[in-house]
Amino acid sequence: MKEIKKSLGMMIILLISCFVLDGCSNQDSNENNGGGGFDFVFNVTVSPEDSGRVETYVYYVEYSVYRIELNAIPSAGFSFSHWEGDFCISTINPCSRSIFTYYEESPYTVNATAVFEAIE
Repeated sequence: MKEIKKSLGMMIILLISCFVLDGCSNQDSNENNGGGGFDFVFNVTVSPEDSGRVETYVYYVEYSVYRIELNAIPSAGFSFSHWEGDFCISTINPCSRSIFTYYEESPYTVNATAVFEAIE
């Protein structure tokens, strides 16, 4: 009986996790609300042109808190170098940041450029 209760508890935790993660999104468009009702606009570019692409994810964490993640994916013959823009200034990929939207106006704009280097 104790094992059944433990298994049932784990299933409930897993089910709740699935509902929470359902707010995750990966889309190719420039707008995403992450399932929480707040809008985001992504002004995301790559440099040089055609050197890769960027996937955008919005995770609704809790009341007024979202986690935004940008993942730079290089094209064949290129490697990721760094991020530029007001959202990410880093050599870490993927780049993620938590946003507390209570004081922000919707839509929140994410400006970022993924810079790639040709592989020699």
